[in-house]
Amino acid sequence: MKNITAILGAMPEEVSKIVEHMNVLKEHKWNNFTIYEGTFEQVNVIVAKSGVGKVMASLFTQYIIDKFPINRIIFTGLAGALAENLNIGDIIVAKDLVQHDMDVTNLGFQIGQIPYTDIRFVKTDNDLFETAIKYKGNSHQVVCGRILTGDTFVTHEQQLLLKSRFQELKGDAVEMEGAAVALVAQINNVPCIVIRTISDKADGSALMNFNEFLPIASENSYKIVSHILTSPCKN
Repeated sequence: MKNITAILGAMPEEVSKIVEHMNVLKEHKWNNFTIYEGTFEQVNVIVAKSGVGKVMASLFTQYIIDKFPINRIIFTGLAGALAENLNIGDIIVAKDLVQHDMDVTNLGFQIGQIPYTDIRFVKTDNDLFETAIKYKGNSHQVVCGRILTGDTFVTHEQQLLLKSRFQELKGDAVEMEGAAVALVAQINNVPCIVIRTISDKADGSALMNFNEFLPIASENSYKIVSHILTSPCKN
């Protein structure tokens, strides 16, 4: 297949609804990953989990770019809310992303900046963004914002410790893969969008809400990805 859209989530549950509704033509196995290749909404796609965290997500994203003729990447799943206007079940479409745990400020770099580069905030693809933000959810709002990425599952206590950092970066939501995936895509000149469903307010109830909202995230991912693939788009 040519011109493949890659649809990824950190965990299989985050993209399970899409797998259920796609026409699977092949299954590829690579280490502990299963990659489903086929069509969804009459578009050539691969759907897979990337693994949790920046390293796993980066590694897997580069692998599929090298292995398949990927022409765009949609990364989806769950995130914790930082912005007060975001509620559980809302969808945030990333305008840009940054690694909040990239901290080399002692050497004079800005928080989130990769040392000896000008890379800090990684923008998502404008065409994919403009398409995604037009999606209308049934009962929850769809908003644009900045997503912060780090190898930490942020709880209330950690949010208090990282409050000044989050405020400086002006983050709206926090998760563990998006900025890494977006950066790999950018370096490879592959259009990318990151879309997250808010599962918690990054407070003490995070662990309870996380598992409870996996099915909701999968449903949201299915609907908004379907919207993107059936909308006119330059990519």
